[in-house]
Amino acid sequence: MTKRASLRATAAAALILCGGIPVLSHAALLSALCDVNGVNVCTDSPQTITPGGVITIRGYAFDIATGDRPQDPASGYIVLRHTDTRITYKLPIQRIESRPDVVAPQITGAFSEALYPVLNAGFVAQVFAASLPAGPYEVAEARITMKNGLTHSIPLDAVENIGRFIISDAQSPLKIVQNGNEIPLKVVRSASGVVTASGYPALRDGPMTISASVSVGGSSVSSSVDFNYKRPVIQVPVSLPIVKDFPGVSSRVTPVNPLNNRAMDMAALPVVVESETMAGMKINGSDVSQGASIDLTRQSNMSGSFPTLVADSTDSEGTRDVRLWVNLPDAPNILLKTSTWNPAKKIKLTQSHTTMAIKVQDADVVAALDNGSKETCLALNMIRPEYMLSQTAGVNCAIKYGELPEGMKYNPYASNALRGPIPTIGVNKIEYTPGVVYTDPLTRQTAFYPAKQGAGEVSIEGVAPDPIALTFKRDKSLDSFYDKHESQMPGKLFALVDKAQPRSVGIVNVKAAYRDIVTRVTYPGNETKETNSSIPESNVPLVMKSETPWEQSKIIVESWYKRAPEFKSTQEFDVVGIPQNPLVDFEKTFTSHDQADTIVNGVVGIPRGQVINFDPDSMGQWQVTIKEDKTGKVLSATVPVDSQGNFTVNLGTLSAGTRYIVAEAQMVASGTVLDTPVASKPRSLVTAAGSVIEATLTARATSGRAPFYQTLNANAKNAKMLASVKSVAWETLNEDGTWKRIMRTDTVEQSGVNFTAKVESVGSVTYRAVLVNKYSGVEFKTDPLTLTAFDTPTITVTSPSVVLVNRPVEMSVKAQDGFEADFQWRVITSGGVTEVMGSSTDKLTFTPTEIKNYAIEVTARQKGAPANPAADITKTVAIKAVNPLVARASIKGPTYVEAGKTYKYTATINDVVASSLDKAYEVAGFWLLSDGTRVDGTELDYTPAPNDKAISYYTYVKGYPDETTAATLPIKTWAYNWPATWRIKLVPQITDVPASIKFYVETPEFDLKTLNGEPLTYTWSLPQNVLRTSGSDVAGTLGISAHGTYQLALQISDTRGNVSNVTSDEFTILPPASVQTQLSMVSKYANQYFAPGSYYIGLKILSMPRGDSFVRNDVLINGSKVGEFTGTGNYVAFQTPGQYDVTVRTITRAGNYGEQTLNVDVKDPPKPVCEIKQSTTTSGLLLTPECQLDAGSIRTTTWTYTLDGVAQKSTSKTFLIPKAWMGTTRMQGLKMTMDTDLGAVVEQLVTVQ
Repeated sequence: MTKRASLRATAAAALILCGGIPVLSHAALLSALCDVNGVNVCTDSPQTITPGGVITIRGYAFDIATGDRPQDPASGYIVLRHTDTRITYKLPIQRIESRPDVVAPQITGAFSEALYPVLNAGFVAQVFAASLPAGPYEVAEARITMKNGLTHSIPLDAVENIGRFIISDAQSPLKIVQNGNEIPLKVVRSASGVVTASGYPALRDGPMTISASVSVGGSSVSSSVDFNYKRPVIQVPVSLPIVKDFPGVSSRVTPVNPLNNRAMDMAALPVVVESETMAGMKINGSDVSQGASIDLTRQSNMSGSFPTLVADSTDSEGTRDVRLWVNLPDAPNILLKTSTWNPAKKIKLTQSHTTMAIKVQDADVVAALDNGSKETCLALNMIRPEYMLSQTAGVNCAIKYGELPEGMKYNPYASNALRGPIPTIGVNKIEYTPGVVYTDPLTRQTAFYPAKQGAGEVSIEGVAPDPIALTFKRDKSLDSFYDKHESQMPGKLFALVDKAQPRSVGIVNVKAAYRDIVTRVTYPGNETKETNSSIPESNVPLVMKSETPWEQSKIIVESWYKRAPEFKSTQEFDVVGIPQNPLVDFEKTFTSHDQADTIVNGVVGIPRGQVINFDPDSMGQWQVTIKEDKTGKVLSATVPVDSQGNFTVNLGTLSAGTRYIVAEAQMVASGTVLDTPVASKPRSLVTAAGSVIEATLTARATSGRAPFYQTLNANAKNAKMLASVKSVAWETLNEDGTWKRIMRTDTVEQSGVNFTAKVESVGSVTYRAVLVNKYSGVEFKTDPLTLTAFDTPTITVTSPSVVLVNRPVEMSVKAQDGFEADFQWRVITSGGVTEVMGSSTDKLTFTPTEIKNYAIEVTARQKGAPANPAADITKTVAIKAVNPLVARASIKGPTYVEAGKTYKYTATINDVVASSLDKAYEVAGFWLLSDGTRVDGTELDYTPAPNDKAISYYTYVKGYPDETTAATLPIKTWAYNWPATWRIKLVPQITDVPASIKFYVETPEFDLKTLNGEPLTYTWSLPQNVLRTSGSDVAGTLGISAHGTYQLALQISDTRGNVSNVTSDEFTILPPASVQTQLSMVSKYANQYFAPGSYYIGLKILSMPRGDSFVRNDVLINGSKVGEFTGTGNYVAFQTPGQYDVTVRTITRAGNYGEQTLNVDVKDPPKPVCEIKQSTTTSGLLLTPECQLDAGSIRTTTWTYTLDGVAQKSTSKTFLIPKAWMGTTRMQGLKMTMDTDLGAVVEQLVTVQ
C-alpha cells in the first residue's frame, strides 16, 4: 500500500557536508500524523475503521540537519475529538518506532552510521476500540517531546494534515452472563477516560459475570470478572386509615437511575410484585398477588413522578411490606411499607363538666388529636351537615357529632368543639362518630369516611341550678337616718318623701351562680322595672317616689335565670317615707333695743331657687328653739312651725350689745320629737341703745341733667340705732351761710329718713338732715350734701379705621356750635380700659402697642359739670392696629438663572387688610441686590452674578423707612462651561456584514444638562459604506455594508463659538459569518431563568468551510466577552435580573467565524406563597406552612419570636406553641422566614388563632 505523507518545512537550509558525509536534499523538521490501523486518514473523505480490538495511531517527527527526533522513552499525547458530540479523548504516546520509510527519501547520497538514530522518528499511540464510542473522529491535537528537549506540536492547520476516521458500530467485545444467558453490551468512553456499558435489559439481583474478548494482530485475548448485582431499594411509606369505603392513599414514587442519579422519566413505570399475595390490598386498582405486573402511570406535567394508589380493606392495625421489582435496566426496586391505623384511637374527647346545672350553665365538649403524627394524621376536622368539605392534601382525622341536645351548639370560637347547656335533669348523652376526611385522587371528590370501630358517646349529668341570693344595701345618703332611727323601726327601709321626683332607697345585690339574670322590681301602684345582667352578680337600684311622711309601702324584688325562668327568687321590703331635712333661716333684719322685748321671725322649708317652700303634707310637723351659737344656751321656749313654714319667737328684753343666735328645728312624728335637729346659719342680733344717732346723707347721684330729681337718704352709722330714731328733719343752705328748714306745706316740716330733692335749673343746692333719738331726744346734724344740675353736648369724632402698630395716631372730637365742653379719651382693648392723658382736650394722639383691634372711646361733658356719668356723652370708634409688613411681598421670576444674563422680576406688595379700608399709612417697597444696590419700585431687570443666592424685596411704611420686611426668592445661578472632553462610545451589536453598531456621544465627567438647553450642532463625517439607520445625532445605530476597519469623526459646536472635534476608536467589521452553529440554553425551571444563577449553554457546529478546523468559542453577554470554551458547552452566570443577550462566537483556524445570540429574560426568583395551618395537639398549637412555589425548592424555614422579652429562633418545617404559652403574653412577635435554593426570601407575621 502506498502511504501519503504530508510534510511541513519549518526551516530551510542547504548543508554541504565534507569528509564522506552525504548531502541532504532538505534539512528541516518534518512531521505528520495520518496512519490509523495502517489506513491513511488524511484524505478528503473520512476512512472507516473496524474495531477489531485495538486502534493504533502512528506518526513521525525528525530533523535531518540537527538529528532531532522523538525522545525515547516516549513523552507526549494525541487528542481525538468525536465530531458529533464534540467530546475529546486524550491518548498517551506509548512507544517510539523506526520509520525508514519516511526518513530515507529525505537523504541524498550515502547513508552513514551517524544517521542511524534519525531512523527512530516514529511514535505510536494505542487504545482499545471498545473504549471509544462509535462515530466520526478527527485528530484535534498532537504533541511530542523531542530529543533536543523541545516539545513539538504536529501541524494541523490544513485539511491535508488533519486525520479523520469513523469507528463503525460493530459487535461489542463485552458481554454479561447471568444464569447461563449471554447479553452483549455496548460501551461508551467518557472524556475523562471512564468506560461505561449499556444495552442490557432489566436484571434481577444475583451473581453475574462480565467478559471481554479483543482481537490484536490476529490473536484473541479474553478476560472476565465475577460480581454480585444488587439494586438499590426505594422505601415508600404508605399510611392507611381503617375506615369504611376508603378509596386508598396516593403516594408519589420518584425513581432515580442509580448510575447517573437522573430521574427516570417515561409514560409508565412497569413493576412486578415480588412479595407474597396480600388479601384485601390493591395497587392502582390491581390486587397485590405475587408475580403480578402493574404499570405505574407517570403524573402529567411532572417529570419522573409516578403516583401510586394503595388501598387495604383490613380491619386490624398493623404493617405489611410490598416489594416491587422495576422491569427496566438501571433502575431501583420499590418497597411499599404500608401501615393501617384506627382513627378512633387518634381522637380524644374532653368535657368541661360531668355534672352541671341544666339550662343555665354551658358545657364544653372538645375533640383533639391524641398522638397524631405525620404517618397518620396531623389535623382534625369537624364534620357539620351544613358545611361543604374542603379538599385535603392528605388524610385528616375527623369527627362527626350526632343529634345535639337542645341548647348545645357548635362552638364558633374553638376547633372541633361544642358549647352550650343541657336541657334535662339526669343523664344527657352526646353521640359522635370518628373517621377521616380525604380527597380521592381519582375522582377529586372529598368525603368523610367513618371508622369501622363505630360511634362513641359523652354523658353529662344535669342538676337543678343554685337559687339566686337577694341582699339589700341602703343608700349612703340615708346612713345618718338609719344610724339614729333603725332601732326605732327595725326591719324597715327608708325613702325620702319628695313629691317632685323619685329618690334612691338603696340597691339590691343579686348574686347567682350563673350568668344571664333577669330582675324585676315592683313598686307601690304595681309599677315594675326589669333589669337584665349578663354576669352572675349585679346591683339593682331601688328608686321610688314617696309622697307622704311616715307612710308605709312595699317593694317586691324577683330574680330568675333568663334561660330557666322557672328557677326564681323573691323578696319583699317594707318601706317608710321620711321627710327631707329642711332649710332653717331667719328674717332678713332684726329690730331690738334695750328698752323693749326683742321679737325674732324665721322660716322652715325646702329651697326652690330663691323661694323656700314648706309643705306640711310631705314635711310633717316641726318645732323651733332659739339658741346662742357657740355656747348652745337656750334663749327661748320651743315654738311650733305654722302651716306656711313660719315661726315667731319672743326673746324678751335684751341688754344692748351683739350676740350670735341660731334657730334649731326638730321633727315631730306622732307626738315624738325625733333626734334629727336642723340648725340655721348663725346670725348676729344687735340690741340698740338710746344714744346719739349718727347718720350720713347718701344719694344715688349727686348731679344730673336739669331739671334734676334725687332722693336723699339719712343712713345711721350704727344700724342698731335706727330703731331709736324719733324724727328726721331736712334743711337747705342759704347764700348767707344760714340753714332753713324745708317745709312740706306752709305749716308742716318735711320729715323722714328719705327726701326727694329737685334742682330746677343748672346750678347747685346743699342739703342736710337732723336726727332725734326717740329715747333720749339727742339731736344729730349730718354733714351737708350738694346736688348739681347740668346740660349735655352733641359730638362728632374724626379717626382712621386702620393704623400702624407702635406708631402715633391723631384723632379729634367736636361738640355742637356754642357748647363749651370738656373731653375725656379712653382706649378699650381685650385687656381692659387704658386711660389716656389729655383730659378736656379735643384731640388725641394714640400709639397702639399691639397688633389687634382697639375701641377708642371719647366722653364729652359740659365744662364745669360734676363727675356724673349722666353728664357724659360717649362715642366709640373701632381702630385696627396692624403691621402691614407681616404680609411679605410676593416675588415672581425665574429661579434657575445663568450668571451674566438679564431676567425680569415683579414684586406684589401685600397687606394684612383690604385696600378698601381707611388706612393711616401707605406701604412701599424696593429691591436690594446682592451688591448693595437699591432699586425702588415693583419691577426689576436683574443680571445675576455667579455667586448670587437670592433676590430680596423689602417693604416698608412710608415715613418709617428704617423698618422693613424682606421677601426672598432663592435663586440658583449657573455658569456656561464648554465640555473639555468628548468621545464617541461604540457598542457592537452585529460585527459581521451586514453589521450593526450602536453609538453614543458622551462627555466624560460632564453633564450636558448643565448647559441648560443651549442648542448644539453635531456634524458627522461617516466613512463610505457606513450609514445611520436609527436614532439621533447623540445616540443611534449605524449600519455597515462592507467588511473592513472604520473610524468615525464628529464636530460639535454651540451658538457661542465653542467647537470640539472628536474621532472614535477604530473598529473592524468581519465578513459574513461562514460557520453555521446552533445555540441552546438549558434551564431546569421550564425555560425560566433567575438571578443569581448559572445555566448551561450548549453549542453544536452545523457546518464550516471545507478544509477549515475549529479553534474556540467566545462567550459574550450584552456585547462584552466573559469567557471562552473549546468543548460542546459551558456555564454562564447571571448575578442580577434583567434582559441579556447571550452570544457564542465560534472561531476557526482559517479566520472564519459564526455566532448565535439568545435573548434571555432573567427574573428575580419567585417567592413562596404560604398559608400557615394551625392545628391543636395534645402538646399545644402546631403551625404548619403549606406553600406554593413556582420554581426552585424551599431551603430553610426559620421561626423568630420573643419569649419573656428574650429573642428566640427555631429552624424547622413546623412550629409547636406549647400549651403553657397559650393565652398568655409570654410569646410575642412570632414571624416565619422562608428562603429557597434560588435565593428568594419571604417573611410572614403569624397571628395565633
